[in-house]
Amino acid sequence: MDATQQFNVTVQGVKNKYVFQATARMRGLQEDQDLPAEFYTDHNVEVPDGDHWEMVLAQSPVWGKEEPGIMHIHLHPDRLQSFVCFIYPLKTADEAHALFRMWCLGTVYSIEHNEDFATTAEDHADDFEDYFNTEFSIKIAKS
Repeated sequence: MDATQQFNVTVQGVKNKYVFQATARMRGLQEDQDLPAEFYTDHNVEVPDGDHWEMVLAQSPVWGKEEPGIMHIHLHPDRLQSFVCFIYPLKTADEAHALFRMWCLGTVYSIEHNEDFATTAEDHADDFEDYFNTEFSIKIAKS
């Protein structure tokens, strides 16, 4: 199965408004995947074998701010594309979109605070958006 969706998310931070865009692609067989197998094996997880979604960044305020371990992007070594760094398979477009929204909020936190959002929000998977809005005034902007 091959499917593509565009995700657009604008985040209002304390300092600025940030615009993100990603192209999410359904991938199946390992040889058809955009991310190299090393991306997964370097993180000690199995390469997905079956339908899952991968997200290529089309627009991101992260470009030029890639701090290893802070920004959670993966630069493809051959294609020079940036991917949202998430090592577990996303089975549906809704899961991919929800993760992208969380990633955008967290990335704005990382940009504005120069800290890894994953460490800050590790106990808030169930209330991620509320947590960033309440604690840091970072929220998804209204269209």
